[in-house]
Amino acid sequence: MSFLKIENTGLQEWLSQECIKKKIHFLTNLQQACIPAILSGKDILAFSRTGTGKTLAYVLPLLNYSYMKRRFFLNIIITPTLETSLQVSEVFNALGAKKNISSIILSKEAIKEKKDFKRSKTCLISSINNIDIFLYKVFKDTKAVINCFVIDEADSVFENFILSKISLIFKKAIPRQCLIFGVSLTNFFYSLIHGVYEKNLFIFNELASKYSFIENFIFEYIFCPEYLKNAYLKYIVLDFNEKNKNCSSQNIIIVFTRSEKQCIEIFEFLKSNRIKSVKIHKNLDLNQRICATQIFKKKRINVLICTDIGSRGIDISSVNLIINLNMPKNIKTFLHRIGRGARLYKKGKCLNLICQDEIKYLNSIENYTGIHFRKSTINLKK
Repeated sequence: MSFLKIENTGLQEWLSQECIKKKIHFLTNLQQACIPAILSGKDILAFSRTGTGKTLAYVLPLLNYSYMKRRFFLNIIITPTLETSLQVSEVFNALGAKKNISSIILSKEAIKEKKDFKRSKTCLISSINNIDIFLYKVFKDTKAVINCFVIDEADSVFENFILSKISLIFKKAIPRQCLIFGVSLTNFFYSLIHGVYEKNLFIFNELASKYSFIENFIFEYIFCPEYLKNAYLKYIVLDFNEKNKNCSSQNIIIVFTRSEKQCIEIFEFLKSNRIKSVKIHKNLDLNQRICATQIFKKKRINVLICTDIGSRGIDISSVNLIINLNMPKNIKTFLHRIGRGARLYKKGKCLNLICQDEIKYLNSIENYTGIHFRKSTINLKK
């Protein structure tokens, strides 16, 4: 993999310097291909595995645009979940603070607070669950010219998205530039912008070796009955923290659960055993999610319990251990989960607790991806 220095990308000097202050010195293959193309006005279809820097690939050009524009031109980002919106907003605001460039997450709370959507240096971010608020607020309350329209993690967005709604956006105001980023390139994404953007389209597809990132992982499984999984999890977390207590950097654990109910139960179980953790699931309100995400990302607590909603919204460079309490039933879910670890080509470990009924899911993932899961054991009597 080759890297390009941030100051050689065509970004304005102030933005390059802000990146360097945040210890962003080099661009990944995806970023060095897409950023110059976006700055030159190209529309983008970009597909690459999780953890290759897609967020910065569009956030940096949007910040560049926002500083240059004097009129009210909207830059809009659509994400699959509120957690992803929070993460994107955090990156955007941190890099844009020096020039008073900020983002607003479209939510019921933002509407109640009467956020100023007409600020010239504001980027609007909306999850698919709030897309109705987006359509109402942007197109009823403002006479917006959409400069740049971004769809992040597009394959996930369109798993749940009503096509007529995004078609409505394009009918009301065709964006001057359209940027689509995802993991899986399909004909649907191409057809979405076919005819409108095809002549000016730049396609980046780094999926020929989309499972090559498994080389950065150690994959293990532990066979245990369902009723012992909590006890096994307790042992794993305590053992992991003990082995890494003298490390200079904090080690991060993400535990994936199959439901909100299980997420809460695991959180309470760990709490009863004096193990601190934070939990994220869809039934938390905006402020609760922000609080939980910030506590975890600032590493005041190193264990996160989450449902699959968390696999789309947590972007932390040092997740060392991914634990699946239940083996995912489909490959896409599994890949998105492990995408939270080994980001930007760093090393990580994925540990799966499986019972008899889940062996078939493990075998399916092995056969499809070529991953080899090593068997591991735990002696709870130690």
